[in-house]
Amino acid sequence: MVSRIACGCTDAIGDEPRLRAAVTEPLATVLGARCVLALAHEPVPAASATAAQLPLRYGETVLGVLQVDREDRLDDDDLVLARLVAEHAAVAWAKHLARAPKVRFADLDRVGALGIVVSDLEGRIFEINDTLAGIIGYSCDEVRATGFRWSEMTPEDWRAADLQAVAELRATGVTGLREKPYIRKDGARVWVLVGSTVVDHEVVSFVIDIDARKQAELAAQKARERSAVAEVNARLAAIVDSTDDAIIGKTLEGVVTSWNHGAEKLFGYTVDEMRGRSIAILIPDERLHEETELLAHLARGEVTRFETLRRRKDGTLIDVAVTSSPIYDGERVVGASKVARDITSRKVAETALAQAVASAQAANRELEAFRYSVAHDLRAPVRAVNGFAQILSEDYGEKLDAEGRALIADIRGGAKTMGTLIDALLSLARLTRSELHREDADLAAIARSVVATLAAAQPDRHVELLAKGPLNVTADPRLLRVVVDNLVGNAWKFTGKVEHATIEIGETRCDGARTFFIRDNGAGFDMAHAANLFGPFQRLHTVREFAGTGIGLATVQRIVHRHGGRIWAESAVAAGATFYFTLEAKEARS
Repeated sequence: MVSRIACGCTDAIGDEPRLRAAVTEPLATVLGARCVLALAHEPVPAASATAAQLPLRYGETVLGVLQVDREDRLDDDDLVLARLVAEHAAVAWAKHLARAPKVRFADLDRVGALGIVVSDLEGRIFEINDTLAGIIGYSCDEVRATGFRWSEMTPEDWRAADLQAVAELRATGVTGLREKPYIRKDGARVWVLVGSTVVDHEVVSFVIDIDARKQAELAAQKARERSAVAEVNARLAAIVDSTDDAIIGKTLEGVVTSWNHGAEKLFGYTVDEMRGRSIAILIPDERLHEETELLAHLARGEVTRFETLRRRKDGTLIDVAVTSSPIYDGERVVGASKVARDITSRKVAETALAQAVASAQAANRELEAFRYSVAHDLRAPVRAVNGFAQILSEDYGEKLDAEGRALIADIRGGAKTMGTLIDALLSLARLTRSELHREDADLAAIARSVVATLAAAQPDRHVELLAKGPLNVTADPRLLRVVVDNLVGNAWKFTGKVEHATIEIGETRCDGARTFFIRDNGAGFDMAHAANLFGPFQRLHTVREFAGTGIGLATVQRIVHRHGGRIWAESAVAAGATFYFTLEAKEARS
């Protein structure tokens, strides 16, 4: 049976329909099954779960599949028969495929329709036809005699694609059509369309010259690119011409080559008046050195930005911000593009602002001087009042009735309070006038020292201080002591009516800035009045409730501001208060 099928296959070589029938029909009759032969590039028909698929293997190449489909599963004898038939079919089909290209090769060589090349999978070329020889510019004898390889016709940047095609040939025996360039003998590139198949362990490739079409496509693509570039350039030109900024082109010698509408408006010259003239016409004599320095920067390929004065056609001077950039031709600087913007309004505003700041600073200095002078000058009269009241009490106290003595006591008490306020004002003034000396300091250590001093003065008070680790800062230690004295002192004072008083000092981050806080569980305050906290003599509690002058928090705010920081508070009535502060302006903005 097998020998009969083998003979039938041999007789049918060269006739594909007969060869298919010689394999499938006898086997289908013997096994009572439906048999289908599918080559590697053909789809395999759908089959039942009991179907068997046997590869048509010729050497290392799988040419296709022989599918045997029967309602019941094939037994071992049936499978042995089917495998033997598949082996003979593979041999016959390989011979058929080997014969077919040789016939087609001769026909195509005569008509010159296709270039044909026979090679192995390692890239060694055995044969080419005259058509392909004409495409690549070599003679057939040159290719045959020199051990020519595919790689010699393939550009370096296309080697990876060739390796991928070889991998596809090894796996399936065939590749799809692909476009690629060949290198001709004269070094020129020529575009081809290539398709390959494996026949009897050799690769037969068919090549079509598509260079004319490809060149036309490339030319069309370049034309589209040029059109796109022209459109972009037109849009850029429209933008350049419509902007209010002056955009000027010039040579490295300073000669104007282009002048937009913005330049006309800013400087008063038309394009005809400026093109071909030196840019120096716009530069005041005392600033001509700027152009010399600028041209030197441009020659080195450097972009330069600066603010300066320029002269208009009518002779007036205007403030401008200038950006000058090099223009390249390849890697060589051939000119410059200058953008000038009128900043006159900004300069006027900056000048007005600077004057306002200077006036405010001068007014503050005068106010501080006045405050210091008034406070200092009030000291003597207040001391005199207190002194005379004391003399009156000591020398004439026995002659006065109880009400008189009480009035003298009120006078002395008022003088003492006035003296305390004057001292506080003088202290606030000194803080403003003194210089800042930054050093390394530890806020937590300062807080512990302040609490220790307060506890020594009031040994009957029991206040818990929570101060974790060192809180190292760089600040004026003398002024920092004043800040902690006031904030911790306030916390100590406003927890005086709390049974278990606690004061905490620590750090956190607010808006990305390192922020310190001092927190207590004391009387607290209504946040509706928080805006009055840091004003001099502003108090949220009466003197009878909690003693004080109303100067402490104003002093703290002044010190924090002098360090470039800010201070704020959060609180609620009977729920304690937390005062937050920063000591660096840069940190506060980060």
